[in-house]
Amino acid sequence: MRADVAFIKVTYKDNEALDEATVKAIEMRRGDGTSNWWRVYGLGEVGSLEGNVYQGWQRVDHFPDLAKLVRYGLDFGFSNDETALASIYQLEDGLGLKEEVYEKGILPSKYPEILKSHNIDPSVLIVADGARPEIIAEIKKAGYRIIPALKDAGSVKRGISRVQDQKIYYTGENLEREFLTYAWRVKKSTGETLDEPQDGNDHLLDALRYAIDDLKRPRFDF
Repeated sequence: MRADVAFIKVTYKDNEALDEATVKAIEMRRGDGTSNWWRVYGLGEVGSLEGNVYQGWQRVDHFPDLAKLVRYGLDFGFSNDETALASIYQLEDGLGLKEEVYEKGILPSKYPEILKSHNIDPSVLIVADGARPEIIAEIKKAGYRIIPALKDAGSVKRGISRVQDQKIYYTGENLEREFLTYAWRVKKSTGETLDEPQDGNDHLLDALRYAIDDLKRPRFDF
């Protein structure tokens, strides 16, 4: 956020001109408090686009002290795309997602240094994009636990489904931007919504999908 700009959030509760019937009508649409409509008109938050892949995530400033770090997700980039690393915490009622690294131009040999500078716990498993085995080898050589993500047929849809099944809390500006704009593809000729996500600004979301997909399946090798 720019230092010379003040951000003021107001809601219907700040509107003294609203009559009681209108207030009740707004509050009747609260539901479980996670809908996009309630996020915008009830809480005064920034809403997500209609047709988004993920809905109902809740932004927080921090996670509870008892939150347990259970996975990292890592998506590799370089000159055109950001390398994205995110952490996943097990919470009492869901998962906490935290942006850790979002940076372009990281050389393969520099990954251990980057992980160390961000205090990445070497004892916690990193699930990474398997397209760069040479980088995975560099990270493993430095003492981190890391495996390639499972990318079998249907892994994208399966991973998305496993994320959608969770109650999600998150923190991180780039993570919020990706969450709010990550939409299903639309067929231009007909306007039909397709059962596959758009490519683009989804580096952190891909990283998190790798990790949550792994987290939600049985493991016997770690």
